Amino acid sequence: MKNYIDLANISDSVETRYAITVHYTNQRIIPTELALLKKKGDIYFDRNQNSALDIATPLAILHTSADGKWHYAIGEFSSGWVRDIDIAFAEKKEIANYISSENFIITTRAKNSLLIAGKYYDTMRMGIRLPYILTIDDMSMVLIPTRDEEGSLVLSNATIKTTHTHKGYLAYTPRNILTQAFEFL
Repeated sequence: MKNYIDLANISDSVETRYAITVHYTNQRIIPTELALLKKKGDIYFDRNQNSALDIATPLAILHTSADGKWHYAIGEFSSGWVRDIDIAFAEKKEIANYISSENFIITTRAKNSLLIAGKYYDTMRMGIRLPYILTIDDMSMVLIPTRDEEGSLVLSNATIKTTHTHKGYLAYTPRNILTQAFEFL
């Protein structure tokens, strides 16, 4: 594992790169999909699972595994290894501009399906902020991060059910708190 993590190539000074998640993805303690379980057959708690990251989560990338398939990333709330295929690299300013769009929607359902060209692309959890473009019938068009063949950020149009979103942030009221809590039942 030490060779795979490529510890020998971590210098005293690390050049930070920036990326954004393009899928709902796992953040792992060590760079592998293998579960670390207390005992054989234990399926309840994977000790290698550090967190789960939603689409459009900005990350600071500090290191890459020897095979290039994993990156050690720091997010807003956690740090750990993410798969290369689940992120797109971009300049810090480009990511900042994307996530701070003034015209945005917030997902309001526990789970929300995201479509590209009418086909399922990914699932998002409640509270995801995405730049809003327009509404067509019962669907809202949003801008999502995707990646090209080289792993660079490409912003793509996607749709989500309008009834699963709110333009801007929800008002912080007791009614909205209860309504959102009941979405998880």
